[in-house]
Amino acid sequence: MENPWVYLQSQILSELEQVLKRLEIDTIPSEKLKNLLEEPPDPKLGDFAITMGFHLAKSLKKAPRQIAEMILNEIQLEKLPYFSKVEVAGAGYINFFIDWKKFNITVLNQIIELKENYGNLSIGNGLKAIVEHTSPNPTKPLHMGTMRCAVLGDITGRILKKAGYNVEIEDYMDDLGRQVAVLTWGFLHLDEKEYKSEKSDAKEDFKLGLLYTKASQEIQAKPELENEVQDLIAKLENDDPEFAQVSAELVEKALKGQLETAWRMNIFYDLLIWESDVIASGIFEETLTRLLQSKNVYKVTEGEDEGCIVVDMSEFGETYQQMEKPYKIIVRSNGVATYTGRDIGLHFFKMNLVKGKFKFRKWGTQPNGKELWETTKEGKYFERFGYGNLTINVIGYEQNFPQQVVNHALKITGYEKEYQNSHHLSFKWVWLPGQQAFSGRKGTWIGFEADAALNKAVELALEEVKKRHEGEFSIEVMNQIAESIGVGAVKYYLAKYNPEKKIVIDWKDVLNFEGESAPYIQYAYVRTQGIFRKHQGTIQNPNPSLLTHESEVTLIRLIAKFPRLIHKVATDFNIHEIANYALELADRFNDFYHQVPVLKAATAELKTSRLQLVQAINILLKILLMDLLGIQVPDRM
Repeated sequence: MENPWVYLQSQILSELEQVLKRLEIDTIPSEKLKNLLEEPPDPKLGDFAITMGFHLAKSLKKAPRQIAEMILNEIQLEKLPYFSKVEVAGAGYINFFIDWKKFNITVLNQIIELKENYGNLSIGNGLKAIVEHTSPNPTKPLHMGTMRCAVLGDITGRILKKAGYNVEIEDYMDDLGRQVAVLTWGFLHLDEKEYKSEKSDAKEDFKLGLLYTKASQEIQAKPELENEVQDLIAKLENDDPEFAQVSAELVEKALKGQLETAWRMNIFYDLLIWESDVIASGIFEETLTRLLQSKNVYKVTEGEDEGCIVVDMSEFGETYQQMEKPYKIIVRSNGVATYTGRDIGLHFFKMNLVKGKFKFRKWGTQPNGKELWETTKEGKYFERFGYGNLTINVIGYEQNFPQQVVNHALKITGYEKEYQNSHHLSFKWVWLPGQQAFSGRKGTWIGFEADAALNKAVELALEEVKKRHEGEFSIEVMNQIAESIGVGAVKYYLAKYNPEKKIVIDWKDVLNFEGESAPYIQYAYVRTQGIFRKHQGTIQNPNPSLLTHESEVTLIRLIAKFPRLIHKVATDFNIHEIANYALELADRFNDFYHQVPVLKAATAELKTSRLQLVQAINILLKILLMDLLGIQVPDRM
């Protein structure tokens, strides 16, 4: 029983299909029948309910309740072993009630047996899923906006792995854009001593960010410098050895700082892809040749975009037809590929649709022991990366149109299956207080970089830990606990909102350790640990059928629904639902903890049965926090 809650649904639907056959009713297709099955808001009305009577009333010319009673008379309860009763209610609802004494045993035995593998699904069936996320400009530290991208991408990869996919995590680095050119210009023309001395104890990515901000402001103040920047962009595009080497060294320093921040948040990668290598590998050129065979891709012959090669989206719906320019430029009139053009080439590589290949070399080993590789102009090719069956690009909502162009590039070249399996996980950015956007040029990111948020959160967490444990724990242990709590708080904050919701930073909310926060969930886990420390023994001969208190049934219901949630989120990518589920589980466990005694239960048998339930919650909270959200769980708080 891979998915307990879905199994119950399938039992009901199977029996109802047999009932309809016996009654010779063929007006409800299986898919429609499935859509009619629902869960009442109040379990007292049943665990499942179906409105078949209302749907059949017109065709059968009978009242819905009369039809419901006719169906009820045909239902064979023995075919529904996990249900205690079925009844008709109201104007014609058919309500199904779970036999919790039986279902408890199945659910708890399954999670205790499977442990961290509970909820593992086979929908991926070993297929390759490629998740691209973070993809920052390597000119400054990661700020809270970019970290939202990293957090959503990290959790997406973790969920897909849980669902049975072989997951590859990629970080696409723009080493050719204007921002890199401005940073390089700043390094070459501004006072280098000032750059090196300012905040000398800061991370390299932070110092480079300051340099980038100063260079941007200098160029803005002196418009005549723009020609130098454009000249530098061209030289970097053409891999000019003198300037490319300087640029590469600066980008590498920024990258190391960004990776350190990601690692601190338990976010790791498999492959770094440099944008410049998409061109050097020949992948884009080969992709462009393929694209030009489509009528949707052509060179503009007049107007301001004359000479540019574009992907025309006008045939794909009214939304595009109403745009002033229903196309996206993929090659400029000077023959240089745009970011979107290169992204299409990268996408063709991910799906193994081009003969051109990247060369790879090992970048290093990450703190979790996982090797990190990168594309390179010098290295070797091997069949390890790419070959995706499913791709997810985690990129901000302002890239909706470019991402639609990237995906439709597959469709117009005849790769319909690959098009269907390509997804853009869009999200709205994190905004500064006062609804102000992050700007590297203006320096608004300073003080709101991810490192600053993490440091603030850990500092606050340490204060709380000291209040509880100073003199009991060593400073090293308290620092470790504070790191888990503080980093977890920031990561959960970025994960808990619907991706389509804009986040306006409120430090009180980011650093809140009560309510809707990771520390609240972590504390529920720590509470389960504390119960077992006090128990100091094994769990012998539990009888889950004794767990009939409303708080116990509520927890087991949540446990049973967990695999269904994994299936849903691995399909629709509503990542925040995992964070919300973890919060609900912690909430309901705290209700249970306060409403029924565990170690002082009325009988020894009831005590061991409740301990088994606590063990199940312990397992599930650990899966949610560590395996899916990537948040560490301290043993004590």
